[in-house]
Amino acid sequence: MNLKRKRYHNLLIIFTIFLTYNLIFRINNNDVVIDNIHRNWKRDTTPTTTFPTPATTPFTPITTSSIPTTTLSTTPSTSTTTPSTPTITPITTPLKIELTFDQSVPNWFFEIDFGTPPQPLNIPISFTSNLLWVVSEFCMSLLGDACNVRTANLYNTSQSDTAFGDYEEFTFSFMGVELIAVWVNDTASVAGDVQIQTFYQLPIGLPKDTNRSGTNASIPDSTIGTIGINPYQNNQIVGIALSTDTDPEGDMDGGTLTFGGVDTDYIIGEDESNIIYYPFLPFTETDQTVRLSFSNVYFDGVAQNYSGTVSFNGDIKNIQFGNFFADFIVNVFLPGGVFYPNGSATIDCNISTTLNLSFEFNNQTNHTWRLPASAIVDEVISGNECSSTITGGANDSNSWVFGSTFFENFYMVFDQVNSQLGIAARSDIDYGPNSSQVNVMVQIPILINRIQCLIITEYDPTGQEQGSQVFSVDNVDSNDYYYLGDDYFAQEGFFYSIRFFTGTSSDDHSTCQEYGAVCTPNLSANLLEDPWIIGLQDFSETVRLDPNTGNFLGCIEQILAFNSSLFTNLTANPCVIL
Repeated sequence: MNLKRKRYHNLLIIFTIFLTYNLIFRINNNDVVIDNIHRNWKRDTTPTTTFPTPATTPFTPITTSSIPTTTLSTTPSTSTTTPSTPTITPITTPLKIELTFDQSVPNWFFEIDFGTPPQPLNIPISFTSNLLWVVSEFCMSLLGDACNVRTANLYNTSQSDTAFGDYEEFTFSFMGVELIAVWVNDTASVAGDVQIQTFYQLPIGLPKDTNRSGTNASIPDSTIGTIGINPYQNNQIVGIALSTDTDPEGDMDGGTLTFGGVDTDYIIGEDESNIIYYPFLPFTETDQTVRLSFSNVYFDGVAQNYSGTVSFNGDIKNIQFGNFFADFIVNVFLPGGVFYPNGSATIDCNISTTLNLSFEFNNQTNHTWRLPASAIVDEVISGNECSSTITGGANDSNSWVFGSTFFENFYMVFDQVNSQLGIAARSDIDYGPNSSQVNVMVQIPILINRIQCLIITEYDPTGQEQGSQVFSVDNVDSNDYYYLGDDYFAQEGFFYSIRFFTGTSSDDHSTCQEYGAVCTPNLSANLLEDPWIIGLQDFSETVRLDPNTGNFLGCIEQILAFNSSLFTNLTANPCVIL
């Protein structure tokens, strides 16, 4: 009896070894297709997981029972570099997917149910590929070496009744390592905002081996896979609104990803016409990266006359310029800015919300995109020193990369069918105070009699008076500056003249009493600072007096009267230009 059992045990071992050898031999015998996945958005290149093209007929879900049960084919294929075209249910209405954000990674995720019965996995999105791949039993010993053996956080094809495939091989890059993978087709479902979209016979990439020497697994145990949202498969429009905010329940609100359309909830005015589209720059045989023409950068509305090209990559965080240009921006415009040779930079943590750094694409001067001041500040280093999201590090001094800092503050639309990229201002983002107006602070002249009242008069760009406002001068600071308050603004393109009086304001606050002491010329509003600071140097000249008699002898260009002994009718003509 024991001899029989031993023979049976030996036969079982031999059969297992034979079966495993044949399966591995068939998989490893396939042709290898090399495909380099680059860092930036690109046009379609293999490998690609193809999603369905929108149809005009209403979507009718197909029940699981109508899908025949199949098993994985063990016949190897060497025919093509991409999976055979499956019959799959099309997306007929925009598929809006709620994203979650994981700060520890950091990355954005959404859930996909793989196989029948469903195996739910939370898959991170990738901006650098057009491939859906997941960890499976294929990357574990004895079938492969790309990952360690795990019992959770994987897609197990052997437990799906609808998985099938011919094991076509391809390669892709992950974390700088080339992986050999195989194609498998299976059912996958995604829960959208208003519908559950099921894809039948969806091509899925399964990593298998590491294409390098060594025994260490290339895929970390914490990694499940990725879904590439570039270039969005069958030329579909895809809208992206990334967020790292926390919702009222304390969960991370990652924004939305919309296949086949846009999510107007994130666009100002909920109006799709507010999306501004820019054409892709021409592609070359060797470079299929999606780029836009970058025509200028503005600081507080003033063009700095720097131009180049920009690609977009949400897999990195920073906005990467060439080191020379980044050094210029950081040291000249960002408070506390220090630029380092390795391309990194530090800035003050408490940057004012009034700071206005804006970008222009494709010479469309009527549309500039202002980056919120808070988005420029990254992690605290110590005290008031923070790292900056404006950095160097771009490989080319005139070809720059905009990372997730840009994505998180604008609505982005990838429209491959029309070879264009759309950008829109978002309704949930505070871009800072209106850059076309600023508050006002004025330095009070020191005269024989104290200034107690002032009248500021506004003139439009043509010189027409638009009205005056009276202020009682109180709460003057230690440098003799008076702030006109949060409710008074100077507007871009307008001019302002201020008259100072020694008397108080009238009871109805419509004018100032007693004598006009000093007045300014018409000053153009300065939007480079908020508040606009008007100092004595902006409206005064040296006054010349006779040293023997003290008589007023005039001034070089402009000014004025100090008291009634100088002019007999100051109330009628309080300002005299000499």
